Amino acid sequence: MMPTLFGAVALGMLAGVLICFASEIAPRVSPSFPKDALSIRGAFRIWSRQSRWFKWHLLTIFLGGILAGIMTAAASTASEFWVMAATAGFFGLVALTDLKYHLIPNALTYPALVIVIGVQVVSGADMRTLLLGLGFTLAIFGLTAVLQPGNLGGGDIKLALVMGGLFGFPNVLISLLIGVGVGAVAAILILRGTKKGAKMAYAPYLCLGALIVLMIRP
Repeated sequence: MMPTLFGAVALGMLAGVLICFASEIAPRVSPSFPKDALSIRGAFRIWSRQSRWFKWHLLTIFLGGILAGIMTAAASTASEFWVMAATAGFFGLVALTDLKYHLIPNALTYPALVIVIGVQVVSGADMRTLLLGLGFTLAIFGLTAVLQPGNLGGGDIKLALVMGGLFGFPNVLISLLIGVGVGAVAAILILRGTKKGAKMAYAPYLCLGALIVLMIRP
């Protein structure tokens, strides 16, 4: 059943709340997450005004409502709406988690990659498009990781593979161009004047490109 515009916005905002909690819980299964931060109780302190992420949490909820509203116009069927909503929720969670902890947990990317490929195969998607999408993203991001060590993490590569499997080729190229382009501009603005070797979260920009392509469906 396709929700009404008001219902979709409400659901999107609720999804935003859940994403905020999940962004605290998901990284805790990663071996690289600080052991002294493993208390689940911390997930319930995200609404404190003293939290450095308080404004980001509010923004996540607000954007969740907006995106869900847009989906009611972009989706032609109820099933398409829910698939888009689930996909947007995944990218939103990855973006917020990486923004906060500079970490893209395997617990998010591995299941997503398996699900995406499985759905594509079962739904009868063009295998050539799927394989080209996966191969293209692996080649580009893998080569970048080898030639410029430290600029990309393994999580970024796996996230790009999810995008490649989801959009196929050439749509994934559009997504990556948007994400890489916006990320490059952000890097200049954010890292300017910081210490050499400083890092920034890259996943939010890749996820932005993915969300744009998800909505416009070229």
